[in-house]
Amino acid sequence: MDLTPPPLSAISFTVKETSLWKKWFVAIFNAFASRPKYNYFYNGSWLVDQVNEGAAYTVTGGGGDSGIIRCMDGFSGRAVGAGSFTVQRVTDPDNAAGNACKIVCTVNDASLAAGDLYYVEIPLEGARVANLKSGTSAAKSITIKFNASFVITGTYGICVANGGETRLYAGTIVITSTAETSYTITLQLDTSGTWLYASATIGLRVRLTLAAGSSFQGSAGVWGTAQTFTTSAQANFMATATTNIIYLKQMQLVEGTVAGDIMPQSYAEALRDCQRFLRKSFPQGFIVASNQGLTQGSLRYIVNKAGAIVNNFSDTRFPIEMASTPVMTFYNPAAANAFARDVDAVADCTTTAAGVSPTGFALSATGVAGTAIGNRFFVEYLADSRL
Repeated sequence: MDLTPPPLSAISFTVKETSLWKKWFVAIFNAFASRPKYNYFYNGSWLVDQVNEGAAYTVTGGGGDSGIIRCMDGFSGRAVGAGSFTVQRVTDPDNAAGNACKIVCTVNDASLAAGDLYYVEIPLEGARVANLKSGTSAAKSITIKFNASFVITGTYGICVANGGETRLYAGTIVITSTAETSYTITLQLDTSGTWLYASATIGLRVRLTLAAGSSFQGSAGVWGTAQTFTTSAQANFMATATTNIIYLKQMQLVEGTVAGDIMPQSYAEALRDCQRFLRKSFPQGFIVASNQGLTQGSLRYIVNKAGAIVNNFSDTRFPIEMASTPVMTFYNPAAANAFARDVDAVADCTTTAAGVSPTGFALSATGVAGTAIGNRFFVEYLADSRL
């Protein structure tokens, strides 16, 4: 149901303009029209970074998916070319109460080939953006807004695309100052093409182009099938290493032609949204890595078969259902490997996951000669169903 109020000019009254009824209606109308909007970016202030917990991700060159690096939850980067850059959640240098996404050119690519391409991206699940009606005659307008500071001024492309990257739109922002500035792009979503609306699919991609060769340059402000990420005026953020830095802040994508205020999001709400795509057994605040100690929240299982025998344990349930069946990776809390730890036999035990589904998994681990009934197996995991 569309709850958008009609324009005030379209409403007529049979009472005097100065009546209390008119004033009351205008007050209610204004309150409704100015209500906070829903932000389709679910971790737009980078409250959550489950994997690195604030350490930098390195985005290195490569073609196809090999050039895509998943960074903070709901955010990724891609490099196709000789250069590389880092992406990192940091404390906002202008507001210690908030976070920022810091992007740094670490290996430069001063002379771009036609096929070189560097960008950061937020992919959004089809079910999350289905009500925007992309690909239909009723496709809605959206507004993308964020604060940012750029060391390198000039023009940067903002690319919006469908999941299959067969329909693309390139808008631009022009950076004239290195100071923090608010940037906004408004566009009508595409009325044609194939757009996905289901769970566990990419329904919409939003990209900030850092640098792009001529193969990815074209006209701004139009939908098309060409791989147009930006225009020929694109700045080359990758021209100089270490000193070229961007801080992105407070990213939002809302329905309509005005950004306005968005609904506030608590850490718990952001974490819930992120855990639909990525879930770790480690406590929040601890990076995903082996050999972090036995007291950091490891899963713990009691051995029911002695010796070098496979032990099958009861199901482990995820706190919320994940978007799709995740890829499971295990981490030994007491050694640098992917095994479970028999803490009583002081030995590592091979580990596998069975019955993996969006709701959980069952662990199997093979003991060693010294494994006795009642021994304790400790292990950590990462469940990954990111888009």
